[in-house]
Amino acid sequence: MRTARQALAAAKKESREPSRSWLGWCLAFTRTCWGIKPTGIPDANAAWELAKKKHADGTPPAGAPVYWKVGRFGHIAPSAGSGKVYSNDIVRRGKIDLVDMDEIARQWGATYRGWSEDYCGIDLPLDGSGPVPQPAGRTHTVKEGDTLTKIAARFDTTVDKLVRANGLDDADVILVGQVLRIPR
Repeated sequence: MRTARQALAAAKKESREPSRSWLGWCLAFTRTCWGIKPTGIPDANAAWELAKKKHADGTPPAGAPVYWKVGRFGHIAPSAGSGKVYSNDIVRRGKIDLVDMDEIARQWGATYRGWSEDYCGIDLPLDGSGPVPQPAGRTHTVKEGDTLTKIAARFDTTVDKLVRANGLDDADVILVGQVLRIPR
């Protein structure tokens, strides 16, 4: 799992350098920003129901999942702080953009539900200071200039094994400070 700072860095990078189409994939985008493996949760409505530390008011802190009731699946986006979120499909179809939270209600007629301190019951270190669970076994902390290819070569493994061992959705997105499990 990433810190809030790392999660927002991933969101910002995705907005500048899209790695894929995020059309309709708000839940996967939010989970990916946090470095959380797929949970089997079907949509943002279910994620809201599973959240344990919900808030209906106040400005969501940076990194917090923010929820709206809209359509059949709902919507979720990571907060950038100051009333803004990184959201898919608002400005550019299938792309991530930094937008005002109110823009989602204006464009889609969505109803703001609130925000949570967790993702589907998984506590998030929103202030960036909380302990981030470390993978068991051999690990590597990503440094400036690292790529999965370089790390794989250093540890005599493959990029595919690193991707699988760490539940990465995109082999091109790793962050400085991220702790990777090194498969044997």
